[in-house]
Amino acid sequence: MLDILGDGGFIAIYAYLGLIVGLILSRIAPEEIKPGRNSFIFSQAVVMVALFAFTYFFGLRSPDIYVFMLAFAGMLLALYEVSVFVFLGIGVLFFSGGLAIVFGVLVFLYGMFASSITQEPQKIFFDSLWYFLPVVVLLTCNVVRIISSQYGISLMFGAFLAYSYKLLLKRSFL
Repeated sequence: MLDILGDGGFIAIYAYLGLIVGLILSRIAPEEIKPGRNSFIFSQAVVMVALFAFTYFFGLRSPDIYVFMLAFAGMLLALYEVSVFVFLGIGVLFFSGGLAIVFGVLVFLYGMFASSITQEPQKIFFDSLWYFLPVVVLLTCNVVRIISSQYGISLMFGAFLAYSYKLLLKRSFL
C-alpha cells in the first residue's frame, strides 16, 4: 500500500490537510474570521497567482501544440466551474522532487484559506472529494508514469490562469 502512494501520495495527503486545518482554525476562533475575511480572500488570490506563476516558471519547459491545447482546455474547464481542487489534486502528483514539496505547501495554504472562508463542513467534504478523485485515479492507474508531466502541468497552468483571473476579477478583498 505504501509503495503505491510514493512521494506524490504523501505530499497529496499533506497538502489536503490544509482544508482540515482551515476548518479547525475557523472553529477555534470564529470571531476572527469575520473581520479577517477580506484578508483571507486576498491571501487566497495571492496563493492562486503563486500557483499560476509556479506552474509557468517551473512546469512548462518546452511548449508545443499539445501544451497550448491542454492549457486552453484547462482554462475552459476552470471557466465552466470545475472545482479548483481537481486541478490541485492533479498538480500534486505531476510535480516531482523539491518542486512537489513547494507545490504541496501552496496547495496546503490555498486549502487552509478556502476552508477558513467557507466554514461549511458539507462544502469542505465535496472539495475533499474533488481533490482526492484525481489523486486516487492517477495513483491507481499509474497515469503519472505514462503521461508526460509536461502535459499535466500545462492543463493546470491554464486552469490556474483562469482561476487567478476569476479571483482577481471579484476583488472582494479591497
